[in-house]
Amino acid sequence: QSYLLNFCDRLFKQFGKVNEKYECPMVLFDEWLKDQSTSQSPTEAYSQNCKGATSVPVHLEVFDPCIIGWSQLVNIKSVLQTKGSVKIMQIRTKSNLTADSPQSESKNEWTTYEAWLNDERSSAPNGANKMYQSD
Repeated sequence: QSYLLNFCDRLFKQFGKVNEKYECPMVLFDEWLKDQSTSQSPTEAYSQNCKGATSVPVHLEVFDPCIIGWSQLVNIKSVLQTKGSVKIMQIRTKSNLTADSPQSESKNEWTTYEAWLNDERSSAPNGANKMYQSD
């Protein structure tokens, strides 16, 4: 969880944000936990699913129901789950390519991004080391 929380800073430093307002799901989730844990009237999603978690990392047995409850509450579509278990977390980043970019530019950007992901995979903990890029 801590790895994923800090992943976006490294990603955006290398490639940039999609736009200035964009934040990674884990960052938003961590902010929500901090707000909810100090709220006089926390949401039902927090009260029922997060067992008093105050920030990332949360206990493993609480993580899935807590982040899924949060993502449903705030309509975050980038946390994908199956049968109550998070399987994929989508993260968007900036691309300098356009639909009519030359193939050589597309290949160069793809290769640069893949090399960066390979470095990340080598240091990522189990469960976060199978990241991939898609469009």
